[in-house]
Amino acid sequence: MTQTSADQAQPLDLSLQEYLSLGYIYLVILGIISDVLYYNFLDIEILRYATILDILISPINTLMSDLKILGLFTLFIGGMYAIVFIISPKLKKDKPESKPQNKNDLTQKKAGSLVFLAIMIFSMFLGFGLGRGAKTRSQIKNGELKPSHTLLFKNGEQQVVRSLGTNSNYVFYVPEDTRDIVIAPISDNISQIIPIHKDEQEADDSLE
Repeated sequence: MTQTSADQAQPLDLSLQEYLSLGYIYLVILGIISDVLYYNFLDIEILRYATILDILISPINTLMSDLKILGLFTLFIGGMYAIVFIISPKLKKDKPESKPQNKNDLTQKKAGSLVFLAIMIFSMFLGFGLGRGAKTRSQIKNGELKPSHTLLFKNGEQQVVRSLGTNSNYVFYVPEDTRDIVIAPISDNISQIIPIHKDEQEADDSLE
């Protein structure tokens, strides 16, 4: 007697730790894709300047680069989790079932929901990279970037710049009143990277 494909299907019996590990690997891949897209708009091959540590924390850097992005991502994940794993199962319980579902059917539906969630998250990270890169390139081209940091070099030089990003070894920036992208090593070169607060920028704008 032959088994049906549903009977032969094995449930995805993974532990919480395994789910978390797979999820983080997935986020690392998405973080790399987002960074590559962003820096490619700026004609920077970011993987040439990145270390293994930079790659591992790339999804965190992507999410923390803007509080709006972090908030949107959190709301999206929370909403999708509630719909897929809380609201949808409750609605199904209220409906009369023509026949009881076996464990494999439930596992396949859960896997389908996770695949859908993964596709949506991929789309978000793709949008982050494309949107940030296109916006920044346009601002550089039109001279619309405002200074964000002051760099103090170990030779005593000081520069007011717009930071485009940093990693463990390099800082990427555009000097004030220029449209040139500079890649500067941090070690033995830069002593301090000082953020320029918004109130300081507004005070400078009012003096102009």
